[in-house]
Amino acid sequence: MSFHGFTLQCGLRNNYFYDAENRIVQVNGTMGQCSRATACYVYDAEGHRVRATVNGQPMSTVQEVETTILEAVREYIGGHSKRLGELGLVYEISISRSSSDSGGYRSEVLVEFSDENGPWDMLEFEVTRRELVVSIDDVGKWLPEAFSSVVSRRQEEAPDSGQTIVH
Repeated sequence: MSFHGFTLQCGLRNNYFYDAENRIVQVNGTMGQCSRATACYVYDAEGHRVRATVNGQPMSTVQEVETTILEAVREYIGGHSKRLGELGLVYEISISRSSSDSGGYRSEVLVEFSDENGPWDMLEFEVTRRELVVSIDDVGKWLPEAFSSVVSRRQEEAPDSGQTIVH
């Protein structure tokens, strides 16, 4: 471990370098030279790992996964805004984040639907620190089905006002 420049060798295999907050910042190599390290990590002011490089390859962080999911959700839901309007719904997309003392991290991409009476329904896609390898395929499988479910429920609740709701 490295505290203010001191390194502890763990076995004969790896050197682990830690910052002043006791977070691992590098595995092997010369401290501060990520190009020769097995892994390097960067943290934000709140202590969340925001960048990781393993064997010279950048790895996805929770924030990168969130951004990918958020962009996909915005594009998909935005493409159906006319349909939502026909159903009397508006939507808002946001991210909710939480962390625990044990170092766990969780975020949810939320799509909240409202009508003239206020909040009506919500879709959420959860990402945790352990699931950093979330692909856009995961969102692509979840989102159309979840959105279709919202539309179906709304159609079932639609008042019979002489309006025809078109698919």
